[in-house]
Amino acid sequence: MELLYQNLLKAESIQTILNSLSPGEIINLSNVNNSFKEVLTGLIIRQQQNRILYVTASDYQAQKTAENLVKILGDQVLYLPTEPIHDYFADVHSQEINHQRLLVFEKLLSTQRFVVVMGAETLLKKQLPKEKFQGLGFSLAVEDSWDPMILNKGLFELGYEAVSQVEARGQFAHRGGIIDVFSTTGGEAYRIEFFGDTIESLRTFDPQTQLSTGSVEQVSILPGREIILNEDERANALKKIIKSYRDNPGYQALIERISEDPGSHDETLFSFIKSEGMLLDYLGDVLVIWDEPPRIKEAQTVFVNKLHRDFLTLTDEQLMFPEEKNKFYSFSKIEKALEHQAQLRLHLFTARGKKGMALDLGVKENDSFLGQVPRFIEFVQKQLEKDAIIHLRARDEAGREKLKSILTDADIHLFSNEASPGVQLVTGEISGGFEMTAEKLICMNQSEIIKEAPREKNVAAKRDARSIPSRN
Repeated sequence: MELLYQNLLKAESIQTILNSLSPGEIINLSNVNNSFKEVLTGLIIRQQQNRILYVTASDYQAQKTAENLVKILGDQVLYLPTEPIHDYFADVHSQEINHQRLLVFEKLLSTQRFVVVMGAETLLKKQLPKEKFQGLGFSLAVEDSWDPMILNKGLFELGYEAVSQVEARGQFAHRGGIIDVFSTTGGEAYRIEFFGDTIESLRTFDPQTQLSTGSVEQVSILPGREIILNEDERANALKKIIKSYRDNPGYQALIERISEDPGSHDETLFSFIKSEGMLLDYLGDVLVIWDEPPRIKEAQTVFVNKLHRDFLTLTDEQLMFPEEKNKFYSFSKIEKALEHQAQLRLHLFTARGKKGMALDLGVKENDSFLGQVPRFIEFVQKQLEKDAIIHLRARDEAGREKLKSILTDADIHLFSNEASPGVQLVTGEISGGFEMTAEKLICMNQSEIIKEAPREKNVAAKRDARSIPSRN
């Protein structure tokens, strides 16, 4: 990506953007196609020190954008999935979503720079204050003194499930002088062997075979849920519930369920505790990129209305308490909290933002040349006559050589390895190409030019299938 970035840094419009990304500033960019949005994001994270919060209109779009950004930035991209809407009003959550989200929270507790991609609705949920969440985890090391029973209790209070045999993330098992635990964010399960109250060894093991796979000196245990309360908080919240609803027969069954096991209902009890924790607290100073603000606003209205309808249904049926509306912030509250951050608003078409600087980048989609090599050659020749930079991204080294061969066969030999007019050949496709007419820059993928031939194994498979005799 380095050569593409060098091309972009020569553009006056790009320099204007980079120089204007100051705290509290808003920049509205018009006519920015989707693939360019991702390239621009990669360039910005390369040029500045803060993390980037990339907000989309939906969780689906966030996932797709994150996948495309990974092609550019690798493991510097984090995708924070939205919880299924029914999970917002439940104390039990999807284990896979829980794992993905906690993995992101773990990384956000570090000082590393990331591009964090999420749908706008993900920002609305109230969270534990960052300092409290961070303080819930603990480490275990060989020769540490630990009472196994206290460790058992600690794991349970962190939201881990007690089982007879560990098979999945978020579980722990205790038998004799051994405690097995599979962290909610870890890639490996750990076997903790005690000699009395001393940790004698820490080993990794395969949950499927239960066989040890290695040894470690230390492990970190992070919370098994996003919302975890201590015993005093649970007791105080339960008192508030009983005081408010003990005379209402419709809520007695719900109160009884919570009273029997308060620790399993932290999400509900959290609604009765005053907390101003936000997801934004975990991000620190960020550049906020809003991908299509009008669509985000529309999606928020739909999401909030659906949330409200579900909330009314559940409260009318007395399956949840009215106070549970406190689980969410309004979108305007989130916008207010971000006012002091630099913000970049990306628009596929004309920006209509009333605040901040407006800039028309004039980035457009490439013409389609798929399977039309002669037309592609003609296009390249015309662009070179205009002193343009034609940045071609091949799938791999073989694809790069193929593109070069096509060009040289057409007597095109003006190749460049720096940000200057000519044809640049690099490897690594991005999600799509783009053209910046004013800057005389064209970026194009090999897959937008050459049809990929059927894979040999697929051809062979079809041939084998045709040779199978009929059993009629």
